[in-house]
Formats: sequence, C-alpha cells, structure tokens
Amino acid sequence: MFKRFPFIHNHGDFVHLDALREWLRGVVSLESFLKSKDDKAIVKDMHFTDERTTVDYIDTKDDTEKTETLCEYLTSNIVDIGNLYQYNKVDKISFWKNDFGERLISVREKDTKKVRTDFIISNIPVAYNAKDDYIQSDKAMRIGIYDNGIKIYDDNYNNTSLPTKKDYQFCTTKTLTDCDPFNTMSNQNTNEITQLTKNGDFVGTCVGNVIICGQVRYRLNTPITIDAGKSVNFVVSPKTMGASNFSLNVYLKDIQCLNYNGIITSVSKNSNLPLDNTTPVYITLYNSSNSLATIEEIRFTF
Repeated sequence: MFKRFPFIHNHGDFVHLDALREWLRGVVSLESFLKSKDDKAIVKDMHFTDERTTVDYIDTKDDTEKTETLCEYLTSNIVDIGNLYQYNKVDKISFWKNDFGERLISVREKDTKKVRTDFIISNIPVAYNAKDDYIQSDKAMRIGIYDNGIKIYDDNYNNTSLPTKKDYQFCTTKTLTDCDPFNTMSNQNTNEITQLTKNGDFVGTCVGNVIICGQVRYRLNTPITIDAGKSVNFVVSPKTMGASNFSLNVYLKDIQCLNYNGIITSVSKNSNLPLDNTTPVYITLYNSSNSLATIEEIRFTF
C-alpha cells in the first residue's frame, strides 16, 4: 500500500534525521509524506526507535487508525547465553590486536557501556579442554612456551591477566655438587670395608626443581677382587643426598663396574626406600668371566 520512506543517509545515532526533517516541514498527510497520490491518510504521530521509524495515521478511506513502518535500520544486539531473551543494544564494534598479535573483536553495550571482548580465528595456537569429540571441547585456553616447558593459561576474557591452568615442564640436566650418596662398601662375608671417593659430581635429570633420576661415579680407594665364577655381597653405606629435592622414586636402580665388563650386578632395595641419608643399600657383584676380576671404579644409576 505505502511506499517506504527513501532513507538515504546513515547518521549514526541520528538515523531518523531525514524522516524528522520532512515531518518538521509541516507534512500533514501521509499522501504527501510518502509521495503517493493514491493513498489518502492523515498523519497523527511518528515514532523513532533504534530499529525503525513508524507513523500512526487515519486511513480516510474507512476512517480507521493504523500504523505503518516507514523504514528499518541496521542494528546490532548481543545476548547472554544464560538469558537468550535479554537483548543488549550495541553502539560500538572494534577489531584490534593485542600485544601477542592475537586478533580480537570487542563490542560495547549502548546502555551500560560494558565492553565485551572475544578472540577471533588467528594464527595463534589454541588449546581446549580435551573430550573424545573435538567439537564438544568447550573451553579455549592460551598456550605459552618457555625454555623449560609449556604453560597453558585459563582463558577468562573478563580479566586483564590469564592464570596458569597447567604447567608441563621439560626434563633438564642439573649438576649437584653437594650430592654424595655413598660412603663405603662393606663385604658381608669378610666385613672388609672399602672407602668410596666420588669421581665427579652427581648429574641429575630434573623436572622443574625435582630430581627424577641421575648418575654418579665412585673410585674405590682399595680395589676389590672377585674370583672367576664367584659373587660377593656388599652393603653400601649412605652419606648424603645434599639439599636438592629428589622425587620419591629416586633410589639406586643399577650399578656398573666401569673398568671390567664381565661383572653382573644386582641391587636389593629395602622397603623404606626411596634413598635417604640413613638407609643402606645391598648389592651383589658376580664375576661371570673365567679370570680374576679387579674392580676399581663403579657408576651408580638412580
């Protein structure tokens, strides 16, 4: 029935300016206002909202009061997931990059001036709370890489900083100058005691500040001899593990006689291990060769 109002210009908050200008010129009939010669109507009132311009008029053909939408405007609304029926009008939309080069989009609510920010797809790695179905992974997180590992940060766009959710640390090598695990080796059959001298520092593998394994070499001040085909049981007395933080699963697991290849070794662990500064360790050295074996240096693996 009616021609739509010829809305041409976008005036931002003044989107009704064109329509209002025509109205203030004294338009008294919808016929003149719409430039339609076939419509006979008398304008009563006009209404201006963010979404549209409407007019109340009396249709002179049947003398009834009617309402017509003259024009509609492009508007933006945001809605909270928890309240799908509460629409919030937007008066500003911004696209920008943060200090890490991540692309973001932010919108500002017209009434409260509250700014809502979200990431958009970019070349920055994104991690998710893993589920069997990737599509159902519902929580995005940021990934940070540093020299000793990877940190995953909990995404919370309402905060200015992202707290660490997970910290996966790489293994690194650490030299422990104060770690001197053993003092002496005592022959359980003869009670002969052999003094041990550390030959180099304890070299450990650590995750963060926790030592999870390592090795150390000892020189026997008095070499030990073992007859061919014979075995000897020893008690190794502890000395000190130093001040480092050792994992609970660090204890003596293997020994190797460095200057003689024909020795088979075994380690007996007490129930109260892991290793500490007071618990002795029991080892057996077996000479599998056909000749006398002389042991001068031993490597302990933890």
